[in-house]
Amino acid sequence: MESKQIAIIAVVIVAVAVIAGAFVLTQGGHNDEPGQITDAYGNVIKLDKVPDRIVSTTVTATENICDLGLRANLVGVSLNNHVYEVTTTVTGVPLTFDYPATIVADIDSGKLATIGTSNSWTAESVAKCNPELVVMEMNQVSTAETLARMTQLQSLGITCCVLSSENTWKDINNNITLLGELFGKQTRAKEIVNAANHADKAIKDAVGKVSGLRAAHICFCWGSYYIYNESGPMNVMLDLGCTNALPTSASFATITTEAILEANPDLIIFDDMGTNLNWSDVIAEWKADDIMGNVNAIKNNNFYCMEYQPFQATSYTTIHYVMGEAIVATAIAHEKLGIDLPNIITSAKWIDYISWLDKEI
Repeated sequence: MESKQIAIIAVVIVAVAVIAGAFVLTQGGHNDEPGQITDAYGNVIKLDKVPDRIVSTTVTATENICDLGLRANLVGVSLNNHVYEVTTTVTGVPLTFDYPATIVADIDSGKLATIGTSNSWTAESVAKCNPELVVMEMNQVSTAETLARMTQLQSLGITCCVLSSENTWKDINNNITLLGELFGKQTRAKEIVNAANHADKAIKDAVGKVSGLRAAHICFCWGSYYIYNESGPMNVMLDLGCTNALPTSASFATITTEAILEANPDLIIFDDMGTNLNWSDVIAEWKADDIMGNVNAIKNNNFYCMEYQPFQATSYTTIHYVMGEAIVATAIAHEKLGIDLPNIITSAKWIDYISWLDKEI
């Protein structure tokens, strides 16, 4: 066979292989059609169609469902105080979202059912909504008692999808991608994930790599101090190069002021677990205290007390985590970013302190 004929045959074979490969890639839900997924719990799910009736047991799952364009399919949601008080626009993300939109109004009017709080909902309260699909999170099936809610719903023939509860971009993006695959919204999911990755890179590029900064995230509420083994603020601080000055193996541990002074962090981010502390009074007490007043972060005014909304953003496992990441990055590098950041980061003003991110996109 002449070399010219061999070359032609080779080209034909390659072309056929490429066409076949492209066909395979568009099957099984890869072309904005529902596909098979394995959720965070291990449930294998393949929907025949997008469910008309969806219940979400967490506010973050509710947002992810809305962000993918399925707001009209929600028939039941969880309800905790203030959880829907977020902005429709996301700083640093040039996309349009249908969240929270009319959710609160629809709850108040009865158009959208509430199943209880994210912790207190029951299988019965969910089943009353007659859902085809229930979306929940891993921390809601972590014990035998809470897992029983899911198995009870499944015994009724209701499909359950479990998302990761972790506060990292990897887990957030995996949740969005998984729901996109499940609902046949792969293109929209990819758009959101790409926007999140772009904003994350812009934050890291603007701040640069921090070296040698010993940081802590402390909850101060009900007169006691607590530290976490993992949290949104600490994940951001570690990701930007800080070290954790107050590590713990417990998920939520009490700590004394003496232990805080012994660790002596350079930077501290405080939250009050939504208890609405008067941070001005608290700071005055710290400054006058022989122990807290000698902690480097307090002494050097390198501490930041978050009111509810900015703290909420640091624990939101949705595209809104961009804003939480940005406010923590601002606390770390406010001088480099040219931001005059006060010690109290209020719900009224916090978005102003991260407006620099829009200029980076």
